[in-house]
Amino acid sequence: MRRIASVVCETVLPAAVCTVVVLCSVFHVSCRATEQGIQILAGDYESPVLEELRVLSAEQVSMRFSEPVQVSAVRVYPADAEQESAPLQSAWEYEDDRRTVVCTMQQRTQTGGGYVVYGEIKDSAGNTLSFNAPFVGFNDHKAALVLSELQDGKASSAYVLYEFVEVFVVRSGNLSGIGIESAYDGKDRIYRFPAVEVTAGDYITVHMRKDDESSCIDELEDDLTLAAGKGTGPGRDLWNDSESPCFGSSGDVILLTDLNDGSIYDAFLYSKSGRTEWQKPEMADCAQKAYEAGRWRDGCGAESAFQVTKKSSPYLFARKTMPPAGTAQTAASGSDDWYMETPSKATPGAVNVAAP
Repeated sequence: MRRIASVVCETVLPAAVCTVVVLCSVFHVSCRATEQGIQILAGDYESPVLEELRVLSAEQVSMRFSEPVQVSAVRVYPADAEQESAPLQSAWEYEDDRRTVVCTMQQRTQTGGGYVVYGEIKDSAGNTLSFNAPFVGFNDHKAALVLSELQDGKASSAYVLYEFVEVFVVRSGNLSGIGIESAYDGKDRIYRFPAVEVTAGDYITVHMRKDDESSCIDELEDDLTLAAGKGTGPGRDLWNDSESPCFGSSGDVILLTDLNDGSIYDAFLYSKSGRTEWQKPEMADCAQKAYEAGRWRDGCGAESAFQVTKKSSPYLFARKTMPPAGTAQTAASGSDDWYMETPSKATPGAVNVAAP
């Protein structure tokens, strides 16, 4: 209807009426031409919005919408499926007064596999939405990880060049569905671990920037000698697909998170000494989540973070001791559990140097 009105406006109606038609579009009302002139029709003409998709299990995903909806169709396909292939057999049900749709598949999705859910829904006013949303197959055997060492900026050292995060595997399992989040960088730049099986006691180094495509190779299998870029070590090396700087130079909140349910495995907070407020609201939000989740015991304000007295980055932070391999999860850490070193003493993929 709006497109027809727009065409009429351009070809027949005078400028004053054109203005009315434009305002109809801007203020979410509709209009139609009658023998008596333009008639304004008030109402709801906005389609529902898919606000969140969560992977609940190997057989279920849930979709939350901006308002109650009615499903016309929901279909799930492997991401690499041919256009004419059959979808995974599935059914759906409503929750949360029809704002949430839970899709149950008869076939289990594969851990780390790529899938796409296609859907057609409408709201009570008849506004429709067709959507497709990708997701990763549920990981029901997640590894437990803790942060071990991280560098926040580019170093001049010949050994370590760019930002990296080292994690220690506390419990064996798969890495799929786990992410590294910098509150300073935002959720759009979360690093997502690949679907790799790891063993308790392993060290994994995630290099947050690439310096040489030919040597920055993800070590996804048993061969841990494939990567040869700067900062590689005896542990498993993985690479973020980015060439941009990351992490806050004056402070940040680094989280190890479960990307499916939002739970926090571990957290590290650092801030320039003397600061009482975080640089961004997102940093304050993530700090509060880490504190409330019991992953940072010192508080959630900038003054409760690890205090950095060095004038400028890069900073190298290291954890003093790792929890025993094989345990389910760790208790909260705090500033007393970490120390700073010069980047030249970084040990990615290996035991940290002794705390000074």
